[in-house]
Amino acid sequence: MGEPPLIEPLPPQTGVVLVPATPARPPSVMESTLNVVAAVAWPLAIVLAIMGTGGWLLNLGAAFVISAAAGAISGELRKRRGNQ
Repeated sequence: MGEPPLIEPLPPQTGVVLVPATPARPPSVMESTLNVVAAVAWPLAIVLAIMGTGGWLLNLGAAFVISAAAGAISGELRKRRGNQ
């Protein structure tokens, strides 16, 4: 009486062949800098307004414009990095 084989051959597999994804490219220095500028604009504007440097509306308006512009440019760089 023989024992059954320890390893049985697998039947052929059909379907889509999966391959490992290529790792995402890290953000550029410019993109990282713009992310920091966008994140720091609001707290800096509030602190400056509390300290009396500039008016509330001027500081908050500048923070809005700076964070919107930096965020838009950073998003465009992220989109371009993802497409490559």
